[in-house]
Amino acid sequence: MAAGLLFVGLWPFDPSPKNRAYWIPSEEGLYFDGENRRFKLSVGGIAYTPSPLSSSKPALSEKFSFTIDILLRLSLEVTNGVPHILGFIGSSGKEAFYLGQWKRSLIVRWFTYDESGRRWRKEIGVRDALMKGKTQRLTLVSNGTTCGIYVNGELAKSFQDVALIGERESIRGYSLVVGNSREVKGPWTGAVLALKVYERALTESEIAKDRDGGRQSVSNETLIASYALDKSHSSIVPDLSGNKNTLSVPERVTLRNSILAWPDWRNQKDSSPVPDIVVNILGFVPFGFLFAFWREQADGSRRWRSWLFAILVGGLISLGIEVTQAFIPARDSSMVDLICNIAGAVLGAGFGVLGTKAISGTDPHRQKQTFSRPLA
Repeated sequence: MAAGLLFVGLWPFDPSPKNRAYWIPSEEGLYFDGENRRFKLSVGGIAYTPSPLSSSKPALSEKFSFTIDILLRLSLEVTNGVPHILGFIGSSGKEAFYLGQWKRSLIVRWFTYDESGRRWRKEIGVRDALMKGKTQRLTLVSNGTTCGIYVNGELAKSFQDVALIGERESIRGYSLVVGNSREVKGPWTGAVLALKVYERALTESEIAKDRDGGRQSVSNETLIASYALDKSHSSIVPDLSGNKNTLSVPERVTLRNSILAWPDWRNQKDSSPVPDIVVNILGFVPFGFLFAFWREQADGSRRWRSWLFAILVGGLISLGIEVTQAFIPARDSSMVDLICNIAGAVLGAGFGVLGTKAISGTDPHRQKQTFSRPLA
């Protein structure tokens, strides 16, 4: 039973899975394959900047303004979750905002903090902004109070009172992640041909002038990062802006997760945590039952000792699984999973103790063996 729990908890035993981001000679762009996720054998593809975005040029006074220009081609319409096309990671290591996909809609999600320090997710989107198999240019313009989304150079929708980053923050200092989430849990399927990031809000006329699909910059002055992904590169994509913000496409995914992290259920509305909780509890019930039952039957231990020992061993096995999962990109190291596993061991051990009590109460030979005393 313990071996089975270890197998299920640590599958697929791969601390550095293959990065499914490919340079395809017959096609343009860096292709991200997030489709093959069966049995957690793949974490999808990912590319990222090893260091936060930086520039030798003086920062502008309006730090909160920026523009993202991306040329991409969608390969799969997804209805389960919101795969990450492009994400920006803050200095804390958490995602500040990201561009995602749901069916043919472009989704923009960002995170804010309330007065108590709790993190909340907000969302805007544009329907039919993505077309399967069609190369499209998406431009996101944010000036701190208004966010505009352009599709192929034309304004698709404008949102008022939307600030993706704080008014005192600059797009400098954020790290880029392309084709996946930072934790490699949101793989996207499609190709990216070009990507540019400006540290100011481009005007409509500037966006309209860029008729070549985003490969050439309309203004090098405020361009902080630029990548041409329409041709094959090695594992490093150079930054054409001259700021040396290179993009890494590693052969293997070696990113690590947090150890025993608490899940952010308030912001995970795409799926329910109930099935995962139930599975983690029920998975350790048989172990707790069999261990407590075996302990009392084999060693003749007292029932409460068998119960406690079964819980202790079950908890140690769960702790080992959860800590190890932090080093397997396909898995999550969760404090809630640990608690649920221990709860399952508690229930199972209780059933095991009750089972031995019932057997001893109906077996006359066990009763005689238990209560008879030798004469002095």
